[in-house]
Amino acid sequence: MRSWKFGVRDQRDFAAGLFFLICGIAIFWMSRQYPSGTLLNMGPGFFPTALSIILILVGVAVLGRSLLVAGERFPPLAFGVLALVVTPIAAFGWVVERAGLVLTTLALVALVRLAGGDRRPLEILILGLVLAAFMAVVFVYGLHLPFDIWPRTS
Repeated sequence: MRSWKFGVRDQRDFAAGLFFLICGIAIFWMSRQYPSGTLLNMGPGFFPTALSIILILVGVAVLGRSLLVAGERFPPLAFGVLALVVTPIAAFGWVVERAGLVLTTLALVALVRLAGGDRRPLEILILGLVLAAFMAVVFVYGLHLPFDIWPRTS
């Protein structure tokens, strides 16, 4: 006769479920200040509240699955690669004001691709240019966000 042990059986599902649950609770907490309205007359808080409830339910389901179904162990974190991915994204907001959208996007794409082990400079350059052009069209011309496309000369 097998004895049933209670505990985390799938570390990846447990981490994902916890992430969904924390995000859902945080979004629900932040959306409380906006009126939700009704289904026929939705207020600004309706969508964030609905999204948060869905995230909470998904988080609970994935957490439950992690306790019932055996899975793989969580792989060790590669902190160097993680730093090469997170640091450029965090620095983007600071650098974009000084270097402009195009140069900042090129640098961000290059650093993130290099973090993944990609050493093909032409492919990185093409990807960066396409992404920079897309961002300029969408954010600067489409949404009229106050980004400088090129570095300021003053």
